[in-house]
Amino acid sequence: MKSIHWASELSTLALRYGERPAIADSAATTTYADLFAKAAGVGRALTLAGIGPGDAVATLFRNGADAVAATFGVMMAGAVEVPINPALSTTERTYCCEVADVRLLISGVGLARDIGVDGPAVLNIEDIKQATLDPATFPFVESNTPARIVFTSGTTGRPKGAVHSQIGRWTANILLRANLPFQPGSGSNVLLMTPFSHGSSLMTHAFLSSGASVTLLDGVDPPIVLGILERGECDAMFAPLTVLAKIVAAAGGRRFTSLRTIFCGTAVLKPTLYARAREMFGPVVRVTYGKSEVFNPITLLEAEETENWYASGGEDACVG
Repeated sequence: MKSIHWASELSTLALRYGERPAIADSAATTTYADLFAKAAGVGRALTLAGIGPGDAVATLFRNGADAVAATFGVMMAGAVEVPINPALSTTERTYCCEVADVRLLISGVGLARDIGVDGPAVLNIEDIKQATLDPATFPFVESNTPARIVFTSGTTGRPKGAVHSQIGRWTANILLRANLPFQPGSGSNVLLMTPFSHGSSLMTHAFLSSGASVTLLDGVDPPIVLGILERGECDAMFAPLTVLAKIVAAAGGRRFTSLRTIFCGTAVLKPTLYARAREMFGPVVRVTYGKSEVFNPITLLEAEETENWYASGGEDACVG
């Protein structure tokens, strides 16, 4: 594949799934049609600002539909997305923008001001209106050019920017969808609570590509999460170790039956935590291993394999 036309791919999803729910967040539920109309508005605003293929654009958002629209808008414009974790300090945010040579920042009211006076120009997403998603108005991009710069967590020093190509981003979505333990559909919903700037964005893209819906929470709020689980509103959940431990601790002795899969990983899953999660949700924990520098997942244990590992006396080595 020599070139990629993101607008064609995304417009297909908008047309195919139009009025289906796409994103549920703390504010509302957004349909596919409205999500991609807002994304088209973002892409158009970037083009009018002189942004095109090869230009770096930072996205700074808390979890919600605007974060998704901004990501897809940057993709359609052919720009290089630099997702910034809102948990980073002002100094860290500025550093990431400088390293990636960011020309423009897309954000919402209250976050962009923390970048600093010497940072890039800011485009407030609240000021962007929906637009018709006309693929002909957006560019093709060369497959080997940069598409995304993902900053590592900085555990071994200052965050490092891992560059993913356009074909890499396209391939990563295909691989992640192919490795899902079940095929999401119109009745599927994945619950995501970790920052959209990291793994949640990949899961969002994969589930939306299959016509499913995504619930994006801004962090782990146990009462809200437990309510969603009790009402059976999701059949999958992305819960790294710290998230899973918090949910298990808050749930007490309650049991939930709606989840087909819990995507877990990022660190060693202790046998005691697995046992408590299994008692609460059943044998649905899927352990994966990945990293920012490459496409994910790298390795994984399906739920049945995870169950067999711990049933056989597996100790601390289970990271997928």
